[in-house]
Amino acid sequence: MVFMALASRAEAVDAARAALEAPLGASAALRCLSTPARDVTLTMPVTGQIQELAVMEGDRVKPGDLLLRVDDRLADIEYKRRKMIANDASELKAAKARLRSVSQRLKAAMELLQSTHSISQDEVDELALERVLANSDVTRLLHEQSVQAIEARRAKLEKESHRLTAPFDGTVVEILTEQGATIHADQPLIRLVDTRTGVLECSLESDGDADLKVGGRMTIGFPAHNPTTMRHGVVSFVSPLQDSASHLRKIKIRFDNADGAVLLGMAGIILANVQSPAEEARVGARSEASPREKPARVVQQ
Repeated sequence: MVFMALASRAEAVDAARAALEAPLGASAALRCLSTPARDVTLTMPVTGQIQELAVMEGDRVKPGDLLLRVDDRLADIEYKRRKMIANDASELKAAKARLRSVSQRLKAAMELLQSTHSISQDEVDELALERVLANSDVTRLLHEQSVQAIEARRAKLEKESHRLTAPFDGTVVEILTEQGATIHADQPLIRLVDTRTGVLECSLESDGDADLKVGGRMTIGFPAHNPTTMRHGVVSFVSPLQDSASHLRKIKIRFDNADGAVLLGMAGIILANVQSPAEEARVGARSEASPREKPARVVQQ
């Protein structure tokens, strides 16, 4: 099946109406269904009791908005404890001060040994050993401080894992739990969809998709809803595989639905390719020399 550009919006509407009126068995070249570009069922990695359910079905949310919170009191206490330990640098400061003091004493002792010999070599060696030990203490405490900082970050992430937030702009369409309920890790909780962008998924006869390429523009319609509801979409996926039973290939066409005119979930059809200006000029030149080609046949879903 090769799709041709429709001459006008009126022809596109007529084609959509024809598809709606065509008998179901007329052709099975295309079977299309519209879906949201993003449709996810959210879970959490923790087990606990829901302390706050912050949304209702139908609510619009933005990225980062709180959806629900599981009891996080113990996680909050652990985070504060780890943070306090990580921020306590008193022992490290004392160790650094001792290292500076020993280093100064060692330097003075070495100068005395060389200039006046009023101090023995054993005393200098003892100070040198003390400096090595003081330096080791500083190194150990710096390492412990890094470990405590990592533990504090881990405790913070553990606390944050008790909060479920929206990953993108969308609408809450289903809540699968309730406030006060005890949930388990990875349990489905909230379904969130973004209907501003739709995807028309179609199954296409393999011998008729030669002109379909990723990035190509298509005109699509939704005659079962309204013959005048049409969109220009972009082919986002053309399957490299053919279904062994039906001999059809799957394609996906993304289209803008910011106005919400398309009720996602309804069936749709491909009306025509959207040609570039250069292609339209070539088609126009041919049409002057020959009768206008009829619009591509629209297939009933």
